[in-house]
Amino acid sequence: MTAIWKPYRKSLAPDIVRLWNRCMGAQFPMTERLFRQNSEGAPGFRPDDSTIVVVGDHVIGYILTKRFREDDPLRDQLASVGWIEAVLVDPAWQRQGIGRDLLAWAIYRLRSDGATTIYLGGGFRHFFPGPPADLPGLAEFFGRAGFKPSATVYDLKGNLRGFSAPPSAREAVLAVGGQVAPCQTEDVAALMDFLLAEFPGRWRYDTKRFLDQGGAPEDIMILRQGEKVIGFAHLHHRRSAYQGPPTYWHQLVGRHYGGLGPIGVAAAMRGKGLGLALLQLSLEHLAGLGVHDAVIDWTTLLDFYARVSFIPWKA
Repeated sequence: MTAIWKPYRKSLAPDIVRLWNRCMGAQFPMTERLFRQNSEGAPGFRPDDSTIVVVGDHVIGYILTKRFREDDPLRDQLASVGWIEAVLVDPAWQRQGIGRDLLAWAIYRLRSDGATTIYLGGGFRHFFPGPPADLPGLAEFFGRAGFKPSATVYDLKGNLRGFSAPPSAREAVLAVGGQVAPCQTEDVAALMDFLLAEFPGRWRYDTKRFLDQGGAPEDIMILRQGEKVIGFAHLHHRRSAYQGPPTYWHQLVGRHYGGLGPIGVAAAMRGKGLGLALLQLSLEHLAGLGVHDAVIDWTTLLDFYARVSFIPWKA
């Protein structure tokens, strides 16, 4: 039968999810909620940023590109950047040039829209920071199209059963006259001031979008010094309105899943043990919410997170 290329339609999301799970469901099990959130729900989404390949009534190929089109200061910085977030070909139809043709279409699509730099993964509402290491053959496949590998980043996993922060965590916070607690509605303005000053790029944007779309301020731990926020940590758990990256693959983690990230402290306050203290106190709070198995996503700081017994899980 002939393979037919079609533009993306929202009604096809369940078929694409089934295709995804045929391709890599064992390593990265997809749900319709997550797929829609990170495709249709991504900033600046347009249906023609993706395309599908159909044979008869079956979706056998799919690719998703992204561009940042929001009314935000980041738009100028990312005007020449595009992302390819997912490329899928049904295992029964692989090695017939469909993946190569989908990738060529995506590169042409992004370049035609003004992108001169194209990344594999890592866009806003990404599925992956980059090509997953546990999917063999990806480096060769993308390498033939001219893509080059960059630094390896990791998702880490740790057990929070019975976790409690050591006394040194509270001591470090008290030493600077600080306090760590879940963010409240009245704290949001101070939180955004902190992010604009310290992390004005993606972390600021993602946090603002999370809150603007109804995310609970309490899912963000803040480190305060008086009225000023000097640190934050975004928490994720099964009751969160937004399924954050640490919980994307929760079916592989267990029923009591959760995670953390991003986390950061003001530059002027570093070197005082506050980053570790904020991490420990935030994980203690997650454990109190019933999280047993937690993930910290997209990091290279293996030694730092090893201090709370988190180890590499995915790369």
